[in-house]
Amino acid sequence: MEKIYKVSIIVPVYNVEKYIKRCLDSLINQTYKNLEIILIDDGSTDASGVICDQYRIEDNRIKVIHQKNSGLPSARNTGIDNITGNIVMFIDSDDWIDEDCVEKCIKEFKASNKLECILFPYIREFENISKPVYFLGKNEKLFINNDIRKYIHRRLFGPINEELKKPDSMNDLNTAWGKIYLSKFIKDIRFTDVKYIGSAEDCYFNMQLFNKFKVVKYIPYIKYHYNKINQTSIVHKYNENLEKTRNNLYMYAQELINKNNYNNNYKEALFNRIVLDILDLVRNIMNSNLSLYLKYKLVKNILNSKIRKEYLNRFDISLLNFKWKIYYFFCKKKIVIGVRGMPFLAERLKKYLR
Repeated sequence: MEKIYKVSIIVPVYNVEKYIKRCLDSLINQTYKNLEIILIDDGSTDASGVICDQYRIEDNRIKVIHQKNSGLPSARNTGIDNITGNIVMFIDSDDWIDEDCVEKCIKEFKASNKLECILFPYIREFENISKPVYFLGKNEKLFINNDIRKYIHRRLFGPINEELKKPDSMNDLNTAWGKIYLSKFIKDIRFTDVKYIGSAEDCYFNMQLFNKFKVVKYIPYIKYHYNKINQTSIVHKYNENLEKTRNNLYMYAQELINKNNYNNNYKEALFNRIVLDILDLVRNIMNSNLSLYLKYKLVKNILNSKIRKEYLNRFDISLLNFKWKIYYFFCKKKIVIGVRGMPFLAERLKKYLR
C-alpha cells in the first residue's frame, strides 16, 4: 500500500498585505493537493490577518492562528505545534514557490522511502531582475550519512577551503525555507527567540536539525522565490544588538561541537564564520542612517574587539578571491575607510554580481 504524504506548510504572517495574496495563491494552487496551510498572524496591524481569514473561508485546507506579536521564531514555533502532516516546510509570507514544487518533492519521497529531506535552490526576486542561487550547484545530488555532515551540516557552521572564495555566500544554506522534510525530525527542536540569537535563528535551527538526517537530496529544478522587492531600501535602522546576538550564535554552535564531538572541520568552519561575519557587522553599520563619525567609530570598535582582533591575526586570506583578499586585508590592518567602503558598494551592486 502506497504511503500517504500530507504536507504541512507553515507561513508566519506579519504586515505583508501587499504580498500575502501572491504567496497564498502559490500554495492553494499547488498541483499536489494533500496540504494543510498553517498561517500564523503574528499581530499584524495592516490587513494581513483579514486576508488570511478570507482565504481560510475559501479553502478548508487553511488554518489561521492569530496571536500577539511575538516575532518570527515564535510564529514558526506556533506553526510547528499545530502541524498534523508527516511532511513539513516553511514559507515566508512575502515569498512564493513554483506551483509544482510540492508535487515534485513528494515524487522524490515516494521514489525512496529512505529519503528524509529535500533541498532546492531559490531565486532572489528584485523589482526588475531575478537572480537564481544554486547553492549546491545545478545538478541533482544525493547525500548519505557522512556526506551530509561533510557538505551540508558542517557548512552551516561556516565555510572551509574552496568555500572561502565567496564569503558573501556563506549563509545561502541557512534558511528555514527552501527545504522540505519529514516532520518527525523537528518534534524536539524549536526556533530560538531573536532577543538571544537575532536573525541567526534559521542557522541555529538547521545546525540542530541536519545532524539528524541520514539521507538528503538536492534537486535544482524547482525554485523558491525570495522576495527582495520589499527590502530594496539600503538605509535601515542600526541593530545595536547584532554583534551580541552573533556572539550568542557562536557560543551555541560551539556547544553543539563540544557536545557531539564534531571533528576539526567544524571548529575551523566556526572560526572562519566568526571572521567573515565582520562583513555583516559592517553592513549593519554602513547601511544605517547613523552619522559618518559614528559609523567610523563603530567599525573601528569591531576591528579592535579582542576576539575579532585575535581571529583576524590568525586568519589566512590566501584562499579568498581577489576582492575579498583586499577586504579582509583591510580588516587585518584596521584600515577603516576600506572596511567601510566595500560593503557600501556591494549593497548597490550585489543583485548584479551574484
